[in-house]
Amino acid sequence: MEGAEESGFGAGRAGGVFDIVAFLKKPLTILRLLSWLFAVVVLACITNEGYANFGQKEPSIQCIFNLNGDACRYGVAIGVIAFLAATLLLVLDLYVPSIVGPLDRKNILRVEVVFSVLWTFMWFVGFCFLTNQWSKTSEQKNGDAARASISFAFFSIFIWGSLTYNAYKRYQVLSDPFSQSYADPSGTPYAPYTAGSGVDSRDSYQQGPFTEAGTARGYQDPSY
Repeated sequence: MEGAEESGFGAGRAGGVFDIVAFLKKPLTILRLLSWLFAVVVLACITNEGYANFGQKEPSIQCIFNLNGDACRYGVAIGVIAFLAATLLLVLDLYVPSIVGPLDRKNILRVEVVFSVLWTFMWFVGFCFLTNQWSKTSEQKNGDAARASISFAFFSIFIWGSLTYNAYKRYQVLSDPFSQSYADPSGTPYAPYTAGSGVDSRDSYQQGPFTEAGTARGYQDPSY
């Protein structure tokens, strides 16, 4: 993991020139974008094709997952929240290093770890729920949309699990005072002693420039 990521929210960029290409290539950024994309796919599939007409004589618009509206609502809810969370976390990755200190970053990472764990579980529940309801559907309509929703809910489990691990590792590094991200304010701890022991040897072993001359004048015979 790169040092900038390990220190929490890319703290190494604070005060430096922002490189968008390097930022987009980071594993953390890729995971964020994938979580965002998968949430969009689930949302699009359910909102656009998650409901169909099951009426024989009169129109009856129902959820395609076993006519269970809760299944569609659950998928939309976790998709919307995942989309918003991924967007917010991307923004935090960009701006947090320049506006908050290490203590605040630790608090943000605590929240991120808890949320990522929770949303890994929510995607797991969503995958199981949608799969179960689809398997019980007698009249299957818009099958491609249903299968896509189930598939990307499954992929999201691993994406958010990876985000959980990533956030936890960054929190550990930021919490460790002896981590490589820690920088001593003095830069080089032994810099003051590179010129010697720290004591000016001239004071102990060298005579003052006027000592000898002063002594000689003290023993000169007075002139009349």
